[in-house]
Amino acid sequence: VAAEAMQKAGRLKSFDVAQIVWAFAKARRSAPALLDALAGRFLSHKKQWTPNVCSAVAWGYAYLGHAVPELHAAIAEFAAMHTGRFSAPELAALLWAFGKVGQEAAHLVDGAAPLFAASVRTLASEQLQQVAEVYVMAGREGGELFAAITAEAERRQAALERSSQRDVAPPPCCVLRKSGPFVVDGDPERAVGVSAWDIFAC
Repeated sequence: VAAEAMQKAGRLKSFDVAQIVWAFAKARRSAPALLDALAGRFLSHKKQWTPNVCSAVAWGYAYLGHAVPELHAAIAEFAAMHTGRFSAPELAALLWAFGKVGQEAAHLVDGAAPLFAASVRTLASEQLQQVAEVYVMAGREGGELFAAITAEAERRQAALERSSQRDVAPPPCCVLRKSGPFVVDGDPERAVGVSAWDIFAC
């Protein structure tokens, strides 16, 4: 598959690049030469960029641990210019990716907080975890956003408990607690302050 994609890389549209990168990331299969070629192709077709393809590409490269600084820098610039076009899930994936690769995006982190606070019910548990991790690592835990995340986590936990009592399939949920340290990617050496928030998918 990687070899075939490599042969077609020069003819791919931005949407095609996003699909390939996303698929390789979901399969946890890295192909460095292909990813480098796809990054070049993606960068050469900025007029085709949309929030969806940018968040998918940024997330895929970050998830695979394949850093292409100019790629994430260009996507960060696009996101800064078109923040209002991004959905909360798209921004969650994008900011998580930036955090993973070390792409500076403080303006996006600050600007997206009100959107996340107003959209917590639209975020899956994994996305809530990504948002919490982004803001904790940026030193911005607390405030309206974390109050909203806390309330949503408690609502989902209550729904889970009610479903368990009725012996029906529980809804997707998360559990959030304020107890440190917050451990990033399960690595104790990357733990941050004891007042950080932990979110666990049920």
